[in-house]
Amino acid sequence: VLVSSSKKRVITADFAGSMANFDEEARRENMMLIKGQPERLGDYMVTYQGDSASGDDIYFKVNYKSISGEEEFTLYPNTQISSSEGLMPNPDTRHYLSYDVYTHITALPKPPDSTAWTNTQEYRIEKGDSIETNNGLVIFHGVEQSTDNEELKDATLARAMLTIVRGERTYQASPVYVLMRDTYFSIKQEVVEAGLSFTFEIRPLEDGPAAFLEISETKPQPKYIVMKGIIFPYINLLWLGTILMVIGFGVAAYQRLELKSAV
Repeated sequence: VLVSSSKKRVITADFAGSMANFDEEARRENMMLIKGQPERLGDYMVTYQGDSASGDDIYFKVNYKSISGEEEFTLYPNTQISSSEGLMPNPDTRHYLSYDVYTHITALPKPPDSTAWTNTQEYRIEKGDSIETNNGLVIFHGVEQSTDNEELKDATLARAMLTIVRGERTYQASPVYVLMRDTYFSIKQEVVEAGLSFTFEIRPLEDGPAAFLEISETKPQPKYIVMKGIIFPYINLLWLGTILMVIGFGVAAYQRLELKSAV
């Protein structure tokens, strides 16, 4: 434990200069990963690919790919968020023969209290149409219908299949229009990473049903994580010592029981 702790080495830092709002100590030992944007970390390109929730735990998918292309792996550090204690992170580890690489989350973006949507405009759309907005190009691929929904029984869901192209990044969106026997309504979808929100509707017109898309804009809020990577050398030595200690304890306990039974 002493050898591994004294020789540990932090391998992350604010190489890209994207942590201007953090203090100097945080920038020296952490790096920011914007979702879907690879960053260089030593001999690897590291990409934050997304997250998922399981109970109270939030797992973050962080992909490592060596520059040479010889190695690729994914780590899943997780955290819980407490209202009183904040982040409670747990690391994920990549094991090697002589060292281990620990990755854990140190900061997440704070969700905004509210989002102000502006520049709302409505468009009549057909399959294949594209709409130029201040925050990117929106492409309408068509409508996907389904009736299999546990919460909205006896309802038909019409989803507008959208792709948002913003620079080198793309996002997917699928706002929903719900048709029921006695009513109909739209379910708005917000894509805050792209700074766009969508409301989809199908209206009966004289020349047949037509699709309409309402688009609102706000300042894009990229999703990111701040993480720390640490190399711990000689971890296998630590495990060997632990195994020897357990074996020694077992031998001592056995001999003690043998001596007690002989008396």
